[in-house]
Amino acid sequence: MSDSALKQSDPVADNVEPVALPSQPPLSAQVRVFGLLYLAYGFSMALRTLPAMTSTEICGDPAMGIRLGEWGQVVGIGTWGGLTGKFLWGWLADVLGGRVTMTLGLLLAALGTIGFSLAENQMQVSLAVFVMFLAQAAGWPSMIRLVAVWATPVQAGRVWGILSTSSRVGVLLVTWGLAEYVAADSVGWRGLVRMMALVTLPLAAVYALLIQSRPAQVNESVAPQPMSTEPLSQALLRFCRSSQCWLICGSLMGMAVMWDVLQLIPLFLQQSMGMSAGVAGRTASAFPAGSLLSVLVGGCLFDWLGRRRMAVIMPVLLITAAACLAAFAALPSVRLTEPNAGVAAMLLLFVFGVCLSPCYYIPASIFSAEFGRSRAGILVSLLDAAGFAATGTFYWTCTRLAESHGWSTLLWLLAGIGLIAALLLAVFLHRESDRRIRSGS
Repeated sequence: MSDSALKQSDPVADNVEPVALPSQPPLSAQVRVFGLLYLAYGFSMALRTLPAMTSTEICGDPAMGIRLGEWGQVVGIGTWGGLTGKFLWGWLADVLGGRVTMTLGLLLAALGTIGFSLAENQMQVSLAVFVMFLAQAAGWPSMIRLVAVWATPVQAGRVWGILSTSSRVGVLLVTWGLAEYVAADSVGWRGLVRMMALVTLPLAAVYALLIQSRPAQVNESVAPQPMSTEPLSQALLRFCRSSQCWLICGSLMGMAVMWDVLQLIPLFLQQSMGMSAGVAGRTASAFPAGSLLSVLVGGCLFDWLGRRRMAVIMPVLLITAAACLAAFAALPSVRLTEPNAGVAAMLLLFVFGVCLSPCYYIPASIFSAEFGRSRAGILVSLLDAAGFAATGTFYWTCTRLAESHGWSTLLWLLAGIGLIAALLLAVFLHRESDRRIRSGS
């Protein structure tokens, strides 16, 4: 949700009034700012995906002493790092501004990535992944602060629509473009990770030098002013009393666990289907590719088809995503030839990404903006934090099932979680649709 939940953000979510721009900033300056934002966030997502893409090599190295169960703990610790970052960077972005926050996030990401390339055991790997996930969480709070002053109201939707694809492009960069280098003897996974870190350092410098906190023609006297907001304690009590909040929270927790299965897919493809590290990485790229497609069109379809229809369509999509995981669980027993198995895995992952993404992003984003009102940002953070907590807990405790009972058991469990999430989402969406009809909106 972190990408598109904030894509729906408005000034209320940030508890500030929008900056009054005397005129549209120069197009060349906007292109520079938004282009650097796209590059920085996409690259930060690429760094976040590196642990997943190198997992096959790490778990295959006896000297590291990391098996599947231990790798699940690494993923869990990294997710808790992302959860910590959700709160840390949001606060820092309000205090320091978007330019400084993103620069600090990129520098910390580079340090974490260098530490990851030097790690020799599970504890060192876990610490490095924690830092990498923590650093990546700086991206969206930073972009919110900058887009608020660089995009005019009539541009904001298009700008966020484009920027929200940067995360998927960053993941595709690693899973498709760089996967082959992971297993290359000439480079190795450590060499690749080191090179990515070295690219991040000059990117942080370029970002800090070329990004301005606000357009030059904006008068400092019209800086954002605090707006009247609902008392935090009152907002939290209202959220806790809302059954709709609990329904979307529960559904989102299940979808977050399903979403982070990408951290394990390369290992599954290698261990259960005998794929090489490079082929497994390229196959896994079908997931973010499907997600990228659905992110581009999902919001438009939601508005076009209406909430009543989407209350039926979205649960069906989520059930289909769960069915893809169930098909994955059964895939090794079908004993397809290697080329056919690769095509089947890629197709399942693509459909999984297409079906899961709109369910994961859109309902919670719209609900947070409408129900959260002046505390929409807090509601988004709480829902996102619940998803991260569920993911961290699941992969810390449940990946050992794959070791003791096989991959199929873990994937069937994920499919079951998907069905529960679909049920909760169906109830939530039908209630939201009825509420909109009753209110006449």
